[in-house]
Amino acid sequence: MENTMLCKSILKRASRSNLVAPSTLIKLAMPACLVAALLTLTGCNTLMTTPQPQQQSNTSMKNQLTTPNNTNSVPTSDATSTANNSMTDHLSPYDFATTSSRVQAVIEQSPANLFATVPHSKGAQKVGMTLNPTTLFIFGNPKVGTPVLQANQKLAMELPIKILVWEDDQGVVHVSQQDFVKLAHDYNVDSQKLAPLDKAVKTIIQAALK
Repeated sequence: MENTMLCKSILKRASRSNLVAPSTLIKLAMPACLVAALLTLTGCNTLMTTPQPQQQSNTSMKNQLTTPNNTNSVPTSDATSTANNSMTDHLSPYDFATTSSRVQAVIEQSPANLFATVPHSKGAQKVGMTLNPTTLFIFGNPKVGTPVLQANQKLAMELPIKILVWEDDQGVVHVSQQDFVKLAHDYNVDSQKLAPLDKAVKTIIQAALK
């Protein structure tokens, strides 16, 4: 803006002088006006490019808002926490095959029905993969399970009863079960309603490992 006003001032002053012809006046004033125009354009470009740091700042702020904060660890899910807190492990004095046979025999001799035996390690072998010996026994008795479901039908996610026999990397054999008394809290059920079920499972395991 100041450069434009300077150019106009030169032309105005020169036009008042009778010593310079009009054509000469234009020739003399032209370079100054060109310089003023160039400076004006440069100033405009500077004004146009000045907001760029602000844009970068906005982009940086946007990235900070959308980028996860790695310092905050992802919380453990309720399902995982529940599984760990309500699981009870028993160490077996027998090898895997013997433990599995004894658990199955005790279940079959009890009033419960053995619905399925899932040999996970054999399934892994069929698809060319390896897994430490792992077998799941699924069984139940409606006389014991129905009162539990009457307390909360969502407990059907935990039934039928399951006993897991598995061998760890050190060759130690474990027999795992859901602790239904602990699990009662997660389903907002009186633990006394699940106590008979929990006792029945533990009785089978104790008989198999004695």
